[in-house]
Amino acid sequence: MTRVCGMGVVVAAFLAMAGTAMASGGIKLCVPKKEGGAVVTPKHGKCSKGYKLTALGAEAKEGRPGAEGKRGA
Repeated sequence: MTRVCGMGVVVAAFLAMAGTAMASGGIKLCVPKKEGGAVVTPKHGKCSKGYKLTALGAEAKEGRPGAEGKRGA
């Protein structure tokens, strides 16, 4: 429990420091695929095996609209 709270404080501090960078399009981080791993920064835009490159604060493209449902009575 202490580790989870400590990690939350670290992430909150990181996001507070990176506010201007996030406003300009996001920050890229390597997030572990398995639970309990550390969040790390990418090297040369790539992550190590077992990590997924993720952008925090970036706005995604809008998806396609879904199929229209049946009309009611």
